[in-house]
Amino acid sequence: MGVDKNTFTINFGNQITSMSFSYNNDIQYTSGEECDGVTVSNNSQDIVITATVDRKASDAPANWFNAQLDNEADHMITDAPGDDTPSELNFAFSGVLTVNGVPYTVCLGQGNYGLTNNWWFGSLSENGEILGTGLAIDMDTSSCKIGVSSAIDDNNVTLQSGSGLITAISYNGDLTVTSGAPYMGVSIDDSDLSNIVITVEADRQGSTDVASWYNGKLDNSPLRMTADQSVLASDSMPGSLNFAFSVDLTVSGHTFTVYLGQGNYSLTNNWWFGSPDLLAVHLPAGITFAALFDGELRNPRLNINLVSATSNEAFSITHLGRSGGR
Repeated sequence: MGVDKNTFTINFGNQITSMSFSYNNDIQYTSGEECDGVTVSNNSQDIVITATVDRKASDAPANWFNAQLDNEADHMITDAPGDDTPSELNFAFSGVLTVNGVPYTVCLGQGNYGLTNNWWFGSLSENGEILGTGLAIDMDTSSCKIGVSSAIDDNNVTLQSGSGLITAISYNGDLTVTSGAPYMGVSIDDSDLSNIVITVEADRQGSTDVASWYNGKLDNSPLRMTADQSVLASDSMPGSLNFAFSVDLTVSGHTFTVYLGQGNYSLTNNWWFGSPDLLAVHLPAGITFAALFDGELRNPRLNINLVSATSNEAFSITHLGRSGGR
């Protein structure tokens, strides 16, 4: 009669631009049954996963599935009502699901509910929710749809340089958000180094914890940071931020780790800019950042004009030239 073919489809949802699944050759099934493995078809609109294995439920695959997810119901969902965690499964397997360039280790399993087969889907994440807080998952019979949570906002900041001093920029994976706030991550469009667009996909929920992280990265020194004009003069450091992250910015052959964060001022969002390698000097015409090398002030110096708007924020970086420094 042959081995059963069991197909599970993952569909692209809202704001998902790319998604793929890689099976890691780890499948658990009921002892004595036949298994011919797992195959994957990654298409432009969906992922079709086929597990060729006999359908006979037992506790061994379920125990393995639960153990992979710390035996926590918060790490898993199913397409049928009933138990919070599976007690028996026909089989279970794992792999890496990559969504918008971000990899997640996931587990899938098939069980029984009534006269039908139901599927389980799960993943570990640092906040205890499936695939982090950034993705919304809708389960259905033999399929699911993965999309970006509707609570996530696109937060854009633009680094503009007409002088050509910026030669490279990269996100180093260092992002902090308010606990429980949904987020996806940071992306950079550096196709035009004179107009670099950084997008943070995260909900805007302010907290003192994010501000403390940001301030700590900058030696808790107001001289290492500045904000756009939408901030009280008395606020030399942020007391609350929605999120903060860092990038490596190469300017005139020197690479600086730059920290950016978004806060709130009245009814608008304001941005903070700083670096442990830079010293901020407030001038009437704007903000001057002078690079620190070997503990001494040396050129180049960067003039940072910070402008806040409801739809886009920009940091304009221009070269001031030599000014009699060392």
